[in-house]
Amino acid sequence: MDAGGGRGQEVEVGGRRLLVRNLDKVLWPEDGYTKADLISYYLQVAPVMLPHLRDRPLVLTRYPDGIHGAHFYQKDLPDGTPDWVASVPFLSPSTGRVVRYCLCPDAATLAWLGSQACLEIHPWLSRTSSPSEPDFAVLDIDPAPPAGFAEARRLALALGGLLERLKLSSALKTSGATGLHIYVPLLPGHTYPGVREFVRRVAVLLYRTFPRMVTLERTVRRRAGRVYLDYLQNVRGKTLVAPYGVRPLPGAPVSTPITWQELIRVDPAGFTLSTVPARVRAVGDLFAPALGLGHRLDFALLPIGGLEPGRPASAGLRGRRLASPPATEPADSGPASSRPPFRAAGPGGLQPPGRRIGGHGELEPTASQSAVCGDLQPPPQAGVGPPQAGASPRPGPGGAPPQAAGRRPATQRPAGPD
Repeated sequence: MDAGGGRGQEVEVGGRRLLVRNLDKVLWPEDGYTKADLISYYLQVAPVMLPHLRDRPLVLTRYPDGIHGAHFYQKDLPDGTPDWVASVPFLSPSTGRVVRYCLCPDAATLAWLGSQACLEIHPWLSRTSSPSEPDFAVLDIDPAPPAGFAEARRLALALGGLLERLKLSSALKTSGATGLHIYVPLLPGHTYPGVREFVRRVAVLLYRTFPRMVTLERTVRRRAGRVYLDYLQNVRGKTLVAPYGVRPLPGAPVSTPITWQELIRVDPAGFTLSTVPARVRAVGDLFAPALGLGHRLDFALLPIGGLEPGRPASAGLRGRRLASPPATEPADSGPASSRPPFRAAGPGGLQPPGRRIGGHGELEPTASQSAVCGDLQPPPQAGVGPPQAGASPRPGPGGAPPQAAGRRPATQRPAGPD
């Protein structure tokens, strides 16, 4: 794209007329990438990025003076937004005012976001038509220095093995920094509290299995050298950077979908604003499985401590009751070594037995846990990881076909904003 300087230049994208200014503005000083480069990147990856943005309210981070300048978050569309930019209004419970969240259904809107120096685009986990029903359970793997990507990789491979045993398929991407994001696609009907509880249980189980590697500590300064599993991202209105989204870091790194096989040796620093377009042309959208076959988490909960038979699905599937556990599942009245890892904690929800660890709960080992996670080990960096998860229907991380209850409807429900 020709850098038109501060005068402004009118361009046409998908039949829309867009006035862009300061195309020669340098946004990544160490690398020389400009606003024109950002818009060009967004247009090149639009075919694979847009399916992950459509019908989802966006939280934007703008860097008008580049990655080292002042930046700000934006939910409400600013004055002067072109009238063809789509939005969805939601009442903010904290301020009591209506917020017009940006929607991005087409390449023209993506180019406009680039013209606004939006270096980070964060879509909701739910769509506009069903804002309280997430489409994914997300596992955010965030290493704290001196831990880095090598530690995140080892934990992700172990987590991939656990998801395989739970018969859950997944989509994997780099965070664009040193972490990794794993998305488990869900069938319609899940709630944020139920999904968050599932991910919390997975996180606690991994903490119990690898206590020297994993932390659930929310205070950043207490995480040093370990890998934080952030289950609290599964909240209405919370977001992760979009697949193929750039990051405001030197090198212009990109949050890039990868296969489980690639994870074994991949260097995330190689995925940048200048390299990802060619990769996309070669491999297509490796994150497409996140939008395909979905799962019911109530069945996956059973091996790691399912909800009690007949318990209302306020922490699971809304408006349904969870299936009874198999006859082999130990009863809560048994000895501590055979109790289910979670018991009822009154009408408010579930609570793990045993003492609390950092407010997250400590799991007591059970026979059902041993069957799921007993011999699970984070493989060495050169080890064999789960196979590629790019086909549809998606294989689980270990190649086993997922046991999902069915496909999403052809017309996907929007899961909306907070």
